[in-house]
Amino acid sequence: MALITVQNDRLMNISLVNSTQFLVRLLLLFVVGNVWAQTNLAKCKSSDFPKWDNCFGTVTFASGTKYSGPFKDSKRHGQGSEIFVNGDKYTGEFKNDAYHGQGIYTFADGENYAGEWQDDMRHGYGTYTSADGSKYIGEWKNDKRHGQGTLTLPKGEKYIGEFRNDQRDGQGSLTCPNGEKYAGEFKNNKRHGQGALSFPNGRTYIGMFKDDKPDHRGVPTFLDGEKICW
Repeated sequence: MALITVQNDRLMNISLVNSTQFLVRLLLLFVVGNVWAQTNLAKCKSSDFPKWDNCFGTVTFASGTKYSGPFKDSKRHGQGSEIFVNGDKYTGEFKNDAYHGQGIYTFADGENYAGEWQDDMRHGYGTYTSADGSKYIGEWKNDKRHGQGTLTLPKGEKYIGEFRNDQRDGQGSLTCPNGEKYAGEFKNNKRHGQGALSFPNGRTYIGMFKDDKPDHRGVPTFLDGEKICW
C-alpha cells in the first residue's frame, strides 16, 4: 500500500490551514450578517414565552441556562447564544432547538470548538483546542473526529492523516519534536500495517508494524533499539 509522502503532508497542511482560515472568515461573516438580520425581529413578549414565534428574546431556563436569540414555534432557531451555569458558552446557529450550522462552543476550562454542528453534535469541519494546548483541525462526524485532520500535541508531536471514530486510523504521518518521522498505516490509534520509520541520524525501518511497533518483516537499517517518541 502506498505511503504518505512528505510532499503530501505539506499539501495536506496547506489545505487544512486554508480551510481553517476560510472557516474563521465564514463564521465572522455569518455572525455579522445574522446579527444585522435579526435586529429586525420583534421583541418577544415575556408573558407569552411558551408561544414565542418569529421574535427575539432572552430566557433563563429552570436549569439556570440562559439563552438569548431568535425563537420560531417556541424553539431556539437562528443565530443566538447560550450560557450555562458552569460557565460553558455556545454562540452560533440553532435549528429546531438544537445546535445546527456554524457555531463556537467554549468550555469553562478554556477548551473550545469552532466549526460545524448538526443536531447538537460536532459534524462537518471544525477546530477543537484542549486546555492542555493540543489542537485538532479537520473533519467530524457524529461528535467524533472522523475523516481527514491534523492533531498537534503539547510536546510537539504532530499527526496528519485519517481518523475514524475519534481514533487515528488509516493512512497518516507522525512527526516527533526530535525529528523522528513515521509515514504509513494506523489502526485504533497505533501504527499498524505498512509503514516507514526514520530517525534524525538517517536510520530507517521500512516494512510492517503491529500494535505500534516494527514487526521486523521489513528492511531495517537499525538494530540497537532507538526510542520512539509515540
